[in-house]
Amino acid sequence: MEFTAIVESTDAKFHVEWGDTMRIHDIYFPYYELQVRLSGCDRDKLPNLNKILLFCFDMHPANVWDEFDEEACLRDSKFGELGIGSRLHVCGPAHRRLIENDSPMFGSYDYVVIDPGMHEEEMDVNGAWQAAVTAWLVEEDAALDEDEMGGAFQLVVAWECARLERAAA
Repeated sequence: MEFTAIVESTDAKFHVEWGDTMRIHDIYFPYYELQVRLSGCDRDKLPNLNKILLFCFDMHPANVWDEFDEEACLRDSKFGELGIGSRLHVCGPAHRRLIENDSPMFGSYDYVVIDPGMHEEEMDVNGAWQAAVTAWLVEEDAALDEDEMGGAFQLVVAWECARLERAAA
């Protein structure tokens, strides 16, 4: 799946897995809720697409005092300059969301643009095992083609599958 979207509105947020105040660190996952329109010839690929959940699946732990600078995290990220009018280039394999995942965060999205191989099972900063993304979010089978996704109104896009296009000088 490859297309370029023009951002019409953006709302930066964080999903937080709360720890406790003594032993377990809070873990932050930044994301943007974007209203978009597709540019040029890409409109034919996904004519109904109007929303992207641009989600970072990488863990950002708070420090030992449970302090975390959300503004700095966003500012210093690869999407620190994301704003209205930005051109977001998306390129990566598209997968169906697991039907069993009806979470408030992902439950309303049918498709996810992600490279599951980049999100294998791993240990977090607290020593707990985080399941691979194919265990809780997307089907493990082959990626979908563009025809199967043509009617999508909204997509989850993993950060590694997107980049900001730079304006021509």
